[in-house]
Amino acid sequence: MFTSWGTNVSPLQSVDTVLTAVRVVDLTSSTAGVGEHTGSTAGSIVSDALPAQVGYLISKTINRRYRGGKPKSFLNVGAIADLANSQTWTTGFQTSVGAGWAALIASLVGLTWTTATISGEVSVGYYGPPNVILTNSTGRKRTVSSVNGSAGATYAVPFVDPITSTSYPLRIATQRRRTGRKR
Repeated sequence: MFTSWGTNVSPLQSVDTVLTAVRVVDLTSSTAGVGEHTGSTAGSIVSDALPAQVGYLISKTINRRYRGGKPKSFLNVGAIADLANSQTWTTGFQTSVGAGWAALIASLVGLTWTTATISGEVSVGYYGPPNVILTNSTGRKRTVSSVNGSAGATYAVPFVDPITSTSYPLRIATQRRRTGRKR
């Protein structure tokens, strides 16, 4: 993944953005395999950088209907030159991000290690349908999400849903918690 990121995504990132590690975790159990690679691959865009909280949102869909956040990825890519205006990316940059992300995912499918093989991009969730519970003797009710798996389990069984489609919106996304942090 590290090499593929450097080939497909790093060219879309500012020279100030550097990938320093990749960690892969098999989620089939709490003791399944973990792999890590460290190194350094920097972006190559020299244009004026964007603020730290600006990101490119990749929206994804799955076949299961549920309440809550939908699968998505935020990439810290782009520069001032990739903006069409203050709210949208250029269509050329949109195409480049789509091609880069698709190539990254395609390069990962089929990779194998001792305990697993990557079969495709998936969404992993640990919470099932919400439960309505009483909070006190007044009869007030509260909705609490249930953890998928048996009650009291130390490791919940995740919902694993294949990503069925991916879209690359033109609208600029933000991750407010990154405000003030270097990209």
